[in-house]
Amino acid sequence: YPAYAAALDWNGLGFLITMGTVMLTQGLRKVPIHSTRRSAGGGNTYGMQQTYMPLRVNYTGVMPIIFAGPLIQFPAVLLSKIPAEITWLSGLKWLGGQLVDMTSPIHLSAYALLIMFFSFFWVATQFNAMQISDNLKRDGSYVPGIRPGRATAEYLDALMTRVTLIGGIGLLIIAL
Repeated sequence: YPAYAAALDWNGLGFLITMGTVMLTQGLRKVPIHSTRRSAGGGNTYGMQQTYMPLRVNYTGVMPIIFAGPLIQFPAVLLSKIPAEITWLSGLKWLGGQLVDMTSPIHLSAYALLIMFFSFFWVATQFNAMQISDNLKRDGSYVPGIRPGRATAEYLDALMTRVTLIGGIGLLIIAL
């Protein structure tokens, strides 16, 4: 019976990890968008369309994990190769050994910091709030309660920062 219970616990953990991964991948923050339709003649508005802009919770996918792993391992291996005869570098050799050991708190902390850093770095390089704001303004669309232009860009940037924080923490939990 204990072996069966242990297997059940591992299956439950696998189910929870799979469920969390799917939720993180499919998660969206829907930003409401109102757009006015214009008639062909005279530019008079004759209707309004309501839709939303989906912001993915995990905008980065697995890129932070892909970048963080090798970025830890490369200096870790170099530091662990320091000869034992060089005593004044023994602290760096110890740090390299800690970074190579995937169960050490130093490795896990550095891995977590790199995953969070690359989550925000990827969003900062790929998500252009000003361009999205300009496209919305050009198409006659707007976010309700937010002025078109710079205010919309600042709103989208702040919203994407919060969404990225949630997505980065979720990615971090799954990775660790």
